[in-house]
Amino acid sequence: MKPTYIIGTIVVISIILYYFFRIRTSQLSYRFATLLKLFLESDNKIKIDIKERDFIILSRYSKRGDLNIYLLQSNNIISIEVEFITAKKHIKDYEWFFCSTENQTQIYGEIISYLNTKHQYYILNNKPLGKVNTDDHKMLLSDYNAENVFCNAFKAMKLFDKEEYISFRSRFEIIFFNNVLLYSSLSNNNYSSPIHKEDMFRLLILYLENHELLDQVDNLEDFLEKRFDLYSEQAQMLNIKTDYDFSLLYNSFFLNPLEPQAKFNSKSMVKNNFSHLMLNMISGLSACITSFL
Repeated sequence: MKPTYIIGTIVVISIILYYFFRIRTSQLSYRFATLLKLFLESDNKIKIDIKERDFIILSRYSKRGDLNIYLLQSNNIISIEVEFITAKKHIKDYEWFFCSTENQTQIYGEIISYLNTKHQYYILNNKPLGKVNTDDHKMLLSDYNAENVFCNAFKAMKLFDKEEYISFRSRFEIIFFNNVLLYSSLSNNNYSSPIHKEDMFRLLILYLENHELLDQVDNLEDFLEKRFDLYSEQAQMLNIKTDYDFSLLYNSFFLNPLEPQAKFNSKSMVKNNFSHLMLNMISGLSACITSFL
């Protein structure tokens, strides 16, 4: 092939790739249109910092600290992360997962409400949203699929106090356990179309990828299977033991997240009000299951 043909082919391929990625970026902006509009109007200092084919980053820089908002959609799930870096370089990180079919105005309202509840006035809601039905954002399995189960499992994790200080490794473990608890409960109720365990794993792996944690897990497939078995066993014990000891879960969530089962110490002391927080989270998940059944 002559050099001119090679150069011509490269140019054509480059043009095709350029328009492909441009279309993908435009599609992402279109999918996030309402959220982008609301975030940008909430503070005139917030600007679109990076716009790629898979994600969009909004940023605001000020003397009080920097604000970054990450918007990502994958596997029919909207991922939103709000990161605030204080003037002293302390980082507070909040995240949400929603099914892509959820109303974006209500998603925005929930995020603002949550941040205000946490007394973190990093985003100023200058535009009235009208009446937002907050009941729509209670944990509810309106459709039994892996994405809906994952989003509800994550929402229950946010019942923990000071969630912004929980590491992503620990968040993963809590979300994993909640997924298994929902999965087991719905399967035990003989629901006709249970989700596949592989679908659960697919979304959990996505969470690890989003937070660059995959390389911290040895033998991923083996780890997921053993963790699933462990959490399934604990979910069953919760149903039959009124005096269930949360030590093993505390160890798994906070002392040895992403570590092999062999390193667990079931005699570790449960600290602070972990048992109370777990019961509160499980109560939320139980209400979610009851509302579906």
